[in-house]
Amino acid sequence: MSANLEGFRPVFGEAKAELETAAPHALLPMIFFIHALNDGSLRLQITDFHANTWQAFKTLDQLEELRDEVGIGGSWHDFLSYLEAAFSSDNVRVVLGGPASSIGGYGATSAKIIAQKSKGTPRILISLEKLADPLANDAMGSISMELFKAFKQNSDVLTTGILLASLFRVVMDMS
Repeated sequence: MSANLEGFRPVFGEAKAELETAAPHALLPMIFFIHALNDGSLRLQITDFHANTWQAFKTLDQLEELRDEVGIGGSWHDFLSYLEAAFSSDNVRVVLGGPASSIGGYGATSAKIIAQKSKGTPRILISLEKLADPLANDAMGSISMELFKAFKQNSDVLTTGILLASLFRVVMDMS
């Protein structure tokens, strides 16, 4: 397979949590992080930083199967772009299943994340594996550190932009 994950940009987001079999209840918000571990596998981690921490790995072959199931035509790059766009949208939710309590989703034994670029477009559905300590703590730490790195990078870019704008104003005032 000539496909790889080169160029796949990491995506952070908030997923709306819901229970599979119960009436809607207020669940803790969940944050997710999806990124390429290397050119051959994708990792998705999601947590509420309390009782629910989940993850999934997808190899290139599994992603190719997902592409076929979802029906995204075009090139491999088009599929990766759709994946990024779907997880960057406001249409991401996680569905908790099993004997999950209606309070916080405690006791959930299954979960799936569903992402959709916009209403009426194909849905990406990925089953998740529940993590227990210490793996859950590692995943929460990983998400936190990656969020911090992204924040720091964006902050540095913003600071550089502000400095360049200020320098431009000084140069313009001098002329």
